[in-house]
Amino acid sequence: MQFFLAVGGGMMYPTAFAFINRASEGLDKGAVNGWANSSGALCRALFPPAAAALLTWGNQSDLPMGRYLALYINGFVGTACMAVALPGLRKVDRNRVARQPSAELSREAGCNADDIGNSRREPLVDQ
Repeated sequence: MQFFLAVGGGMMYPTAFAFINRASEGLDKGAVNGWANSSGALCRALFPPAAAALLTWGNQSDLPMGRYLALYINGFVGTACMAVALPGLRKVDRNRVARQPSAELSREAGCNADDIGNSRREPLVDQ
């Protein structure tokens, strides 16, 4: 189990920071990355003891399924964070779509519609 947690964390953090860097277009990326790293460190410092306290309290209580209390609260907080972040993510996505070149402008410049967005692709096989 510990192996899968380590592999998941190793894949999650670089991906999360890539998304943060893409979403912070036009902002000071050093400040954005600093806040992201600081908040991540704060979460890694505070939440394991908090989860341990919830687990202890859930095990000592007479609540049905009390030993899963930390899991329930973690799921609720994660869902609430996603619900709060979703409008901002949609706004970033709309701004990104609005800045993409239209097919008409590309055709006027002499580009084929199939070439739009493919300029950086390398062929997989030499022909």
